[in-house]
Amino acid sequence: GSSGRTQVDLRLAETLNNAVTTADRVPIWKGTLKIVGDFPLFGVGLGSWSDIFPRYHSAPWSAELWNQTHNDYLQLAAETGLIGFVLLGWAFVGGARTLYRRAIQVRSSSRMPIVAALVSGMATTLFHEFVDFPLQIPANALLFTLFFALTLRMVNGARRQEVIGQP
Repeated sequence: GSSGRTQVDLRLAETLNNAVTTADRVPIWKGTLKIVGDFPLFGVGLGSWSDIFPRYHSAPWSAELWNQTHNDYLQLAAETGLIGFVLLGWAFVGGARTLYRRAIQVRSSSRMPIVAALVSGMATTLFHEFVDFPLQIPANALLFTLFFALTLRMVNGARRQEVIGQP
């Protein structure tokens, strides 16, 4: 009804008025890089970015309180240091290599369109991490994990069927 449309309009207007732009994010990213420079190996500790960042924020200052960097890669590097960042990157690259190798082996499988869709969903989320923090939302992290697990299961299952000779 009309009251529902009014509520939706108000919510959309609030979202558009409070949108964080790239121009808003750049000073935050620069300050975060300073944190990485000061704490390069071990970082400031998981969940500590919002406590440490006010000491690194440079002009122009705003009245807004920043709880996230709006770039999970930078925030991870600041909180875990380069050691944690490299370890997580190593895990992601290892998983991606495994998926790629197994998918190449079974590319003629009827499951490949679904595998491609799942990989596209994961790639989109990883790209979104550059300008936001979607994997810090538990539902998104669970969905990403399920996509990854399903993709691995599908390429493994297709490979087994190909080895056995089943369609």
